[in-house]
Amino acid sequence: MARKKSFSLPFVPTAAEIFTDREAPRKVLGDFFDGLHGSPVVPSRPVKVFYGVGGAGKSALRAKAVDECRARMSDQGGYPLAFAHVDLDSDRITPAYPIFDLFAGRLRAALKAAGCPLPLFDVYCLAWHARGMSSGTFSAEQVQDFLGTHQKASEVAGSWWAPLTDFATSLKGVDLVLKAGIAFRTAWHTRRYAVHFPNLELAELSEADFMQYAHHVLAHDLLAFLDAQRERNGHPKALCITIDGFERIQSQVCAHDAQWALQELCSRIATADPQPRCGFVLFGRNRLQWRELYDRREDLPEDTWDALLEQHLVGGLGETDAEYFLDQAEAWYTARAVDPRSAEILEILSENRKAILDAAEDLADDQPARSFHPYTLDLALRQIDSHRDGFNASTHLGRGHKELQARFLRYMDEGQRSAMQALALALTFDHAVFRLLIKEDLIKGIPVQGFHNLVDPANSHILPAGPQVYRFHSKMQEALLAHLHDQPSGPKQAADVIASLVAHYSAQLAEAVRRHDVAAMQAAYVRAADILLAHADTGLLDVAVFGPAFAALDKAIPWGLLARPRLATWTRAEGVFRARLSADAEKTLGARGEIAYWTGESGDARTALALIEALLPDQRRVLGPDHPDILKTRANLATWTGQAGDAHAALALFEALLLDQQRVLGPDHPDTLTTRNNIATWIGECGDAGRALALFEALLPDQQRVLGPDHPETLRTRNNIAFLIGKTGDLGTALSLFEKLLPDQQRVLGPDHPDTLTTCNNIASFIGWTGDVGTALSQFENLLRDQQRVLGPDHPDTLRTRNNIAGWTGMGGDTSTALTLLEALLPDLLRVLGPDHPLTLGTRHNIAGWTGMGGDASTALTLFEALLPDLLRVLGPDHPHTLNARHNIAYWAGKCGDVAKVLALSEALLPDQQCVLGPNHPDTCATADRIADLQQRLHPDPQTTDDPPGQPPSPARNAPCPCGSGKRFKHCHGQRG
Repeated sequence: MARKKSFSLPFVPTAAEIFTDREAPRKVLGDFFDGLHGSPVVPSRPVKVFYGVGGAGKSALRAKAVDECRARMSDQGGYPLAFAHVDLDSDRITPAYPIFDLFAGRLRAALKAAGCPLPLFDVYCLAWHARGMSSGTFSAEQVQDFLGTHQKASEVAGSWWAPLTDFATSLKGVDLVLKAGIAFRTAWHTRRYAVHFPNLELAELSEADFMQYAHHVLAHDLLAFLDAQRERNGHPKALCITIDGFERIQSQVCAHDAQWALQELCSRIATADPQPRCGFVLFGRNRLQWRELYDRREDLPEDTWDALLEQHLVGGLGETDAEYFLDQAEAWYTARAVDPRSAEILEILSENRKAILDAAEDLADDQPARSFHPYTLDLALRQIDSHRDGFNASTHLGRGHKELQARFLRYMDEGQRSAMQALALALTFDHAVFRLLIKEDLIKGIPVQGFHNLVDPANSHILPAGPQVYRFHSKMQEALLAHLHDQPSGPKQAADVIASLVAHYSAQLAEAVRRHDVAAMQAAYVRAADILLAHADTGLLDVAVFGPAFAALDKAIPWGLLARPRLATWTRAEGVFRARLSADAEKTLGARGEIAYWTGESGDARTALALIEALLPDQRRVLGPDHPDILKTRANLATWTGQAGDAHAALALFEALLLDQQRVLGPDHPDTLTTRNNIATWIGECGDAGRALALFEALLPDQQRVLGPDHPETLRTRNNIAFLIGKTGDLGTALSLFEKLLPDQQRVLGPDHPDTLTTCNNIASFIGWTGDVGTALSQFENLLRDQQRVLGPDHPDTLRTRNNIAGWTGMGGDTSTALTLLEALLPDLLRVLGPDHPLTLGTRHNIAGWTGMGGDASTALTLFEALLPDLLRVLGPDHPHTLNARHNIAYWAGKCGDVAKVLALSEALLPDQQCVLGPNHPDTCATADRIADLQQRLHPDPQTTDDPPGQPPSPARNAPCPCGSGKRFKHCHGQRG
């Protein structure tokens, strides 16, 4: 039998377009829509989810239910319910999909089309576009497209747009938008924005700002719109936001991604009081796990998402639906029976209805009744059309949808089938991928121009996924790869294509690393990792090939970058290793170690520590005590023990590890040198800066000899030496060393590397400690934007910078703002790091100090007294932070007028300082001076003092400042007398 070499055009509307049943889910949707605009009913669960296998007809279900609702509303004389629809099925989206693209590119457009004004969100998006133009991310043309026509632009931007358009031909696009932003400050919408979002400065809007606050601004506009609708009789009075293809942004990780931002928007709207007439309907392949991911917030009840969200499984078409589709198809061909081709198809269709249903049936064992996928019903008719000459149901249809798809591919032209299989391996494809595979001789016999025939709309199994980007229908993708897997040479052919694709994206990754372009690194890494993981997961790519390829891809990223994407990919990789090898396989255990490490690097030290503690016994059982992976895990155990708040335990773990590393690996092994670095670090964290400095200075020559002067570990040691030199009192030398280090880090690591950002933090700190508070504060604010963009808002370094900004704000004289910033920071620290983390304790210390400096001595004393037991429990009685808190308790007790208590506390503190810090330490000397001053005040000599009795003296110049900053009084408030 001759094989057809090209696809036939579809002659009948698709099954998904024809069927009209699904009464139960349609009734759920109909009742939900009626509840949104009905009076007085408002749905108790304002978020509805419909999930099921791809192609089961969820999109058609939505369209049908919306059309029926609009028909009912029309009969009632108007449209009191507006629908804003976002279709993510047309996108190639991963959990790393940018929040900006979802909110500004998709949600904004859908809401505008539904008639919702978004004045503040428009301002917000325009400001972000302006920054993007300045950095080269957006072109002037893209901003013009965002603004639309002159009329639309005026609606978006306000009255300032018209006069500026006269200058559009003479000004560069960047200047135009930035000048528009300046003029915007006088506009009414901008004034409203400044009132509602005073901390989100439009002129300095960063990517991290947009990621963290986009849902706040959009929710504000939506709630304002819905509230206004309640106050007037205009239409619409209610709003329903529908999102198709939710699985495109669905992740199993609680991260600041598009899913998180959408969830936050739903939460803000759904829990508003009074409840607005606004609902969300989400359609996707997978059940939502918002409770598991987002009900952990302490400010929400435990069952928040159970109470707000209702989920429904959408299965395949029932037998009645499938029969109805065939009835409609017969009627369609009957009406065109004068065409010989239609007459042939009609005859075959009429005689083979049972065979068509048998071929299109989903044969899953757990189906309570027969179920038919709309896509396979369409495919059966395509088979009839393609093989109407000599059609045989047994030969061309088979039994069940898998056999049907196999026959569809079996009778396809071999070159076309091979090309489709190669493109299926790419997961998504465009003209560039097509050309690449032709160039690599992995697609043969098809010219470059053949791409356009392949993606012709007539080929319904190839769907658009974005501008000039396409994907296969999920079941066609599955069939293509299954057919490839079953061929004797299929796995080898697949491995060649995958290797070529991964090499292509790895080259893009290498170029992004060379340019220090973090966004491009992430894009290339995610694409390559997706390809490797997807095909290793199905078994098409052998795990022996996958493991080294994935490890090489991961190692190509500079240390410390892309923590969240790497956590997500290693989590998937662990599942592959576990399924293909075993839970005890070395690669599986290694992947668990990577998951723990990147969990910590993503900002969750406590979870990282728990994962490491669970991993170590398994590794010891399988690998033995001296295996290199065991030593690596022990190093991570020590690291996250310290990061979780126990510096003394971390030091003890590292000291025990060093002995084993020197014995097993040797003194010059890089891991041994790293442990020496960590020992010095945690000695410093435990309060012995002098000893830590000596250890770092001894380590540096060994690192320069073994690793080289540009190795990241060598550079990190230079940073630590500079820091400790400053901490021991030589601020000028420390600052000079940091300023010499920074260009080397920027050259070797790039400007966005976490280590480079750490040095920027230290430069800002030492500039402030040398007296230039204004410059320090400015540099910290610039650093915060970079950290939010690169590390994320919840990373410990980002949180630490927020703490520093608050401190330097107070040092600049604005104690009220400093206190406000710290009080806003503390809940985030408790949520991310936990109550016992040193940064959390330090922020509580600073809140107490600035409370006192703001004039409330009694509350400051109470806060310090509440903090001290936690410092004693977590850091121990001899830690400098604990001693400093005891000093501050004494100071604020004096400010409250209890001089006798101050003297008693100081006399109890002095011997501990002498023992821990030494008799000549400035803090010890300051306490001794204070005791002498207090004794003089309690027993004043009228001839030697003019101070009124009962008042404590100011701190000694070298004493810790009572504001809680941890700085000397002379470097803090003492300089202002």
